Formats: sequence, structure tokens, C-alpha cells
Amino acid sequence: TVVSTQSTVTTVDEPKDTSFWIQENQPGTNIVYFKNYHTNGYLGYDPNGDYIYTKGQHYGAEEWVLMTDETDDTGRRAVVIFANYGKKFLTIKNGKLTGVTNQTRDCTWYLH
Repeated sequence: TVVSTQSTVTTVDEPKDTSFWIQENQPGTNIVYFKNYHTNGYLGYDPNGDYIYTKGQHYGAEEWVLMTDETDDTGRRAVVIFANYGKKFLTIKNGKLTGVTNQTRDCTWYLH
């Protein structure tokens, strides 16, 4: 039996141990999982409660599609992160990670 607890993901102004993520690719698909480097929890999105969380195992709600942001002209590695299960784009609104239906400039993420 696998027991998994969920933790809410919050934003911070300065990086912490929990601020770093590892991208894991699902073989043969465009699905990616984001695993927290410090906690080993997978990033997930609950469309019903509209919140972002981490948990120990990945299933459907922890599946993301990483797409190049074709509208960005900064020359940086700009991407859009789409919740495959929740069908929303990952963004920050009012200091909180959330999902939105339509892709806007606020949905652009820069990867290092």
C-alpha cells in the first residue's frame, strides 16, 4: 500500500531548498512530471479546488505538457506549462500558483 500525502505549493521571493525541480519525461509521450529536488514530491494541479500541490506518487493530475512559448521574443528558454488532466495553463495570480483556461503572457515560464 502506498500512502501519499499532499503539500500545498507556495511562491517565495528568495530561493529555498524546495525551490528546485527536476523534469522527468514520460517515454513515448509529451508528458512531463516535475519532481521537487528537496522533497521528491511531484507537482500536481487540482482543477476542482484550483490549487497546486506536491505528492509522493504521480498519476493523472501530476502530468504536465511543456510547450515552447512561440510568442516570447526575449531569446530565453520560454515555455508554457499545461496541466494535462486539469486542462489549464500554470500561472501565478495574486502571488499564488493556479491554473487558467486561456494562455496569456502571465503563463510564460523561463527555464534554466
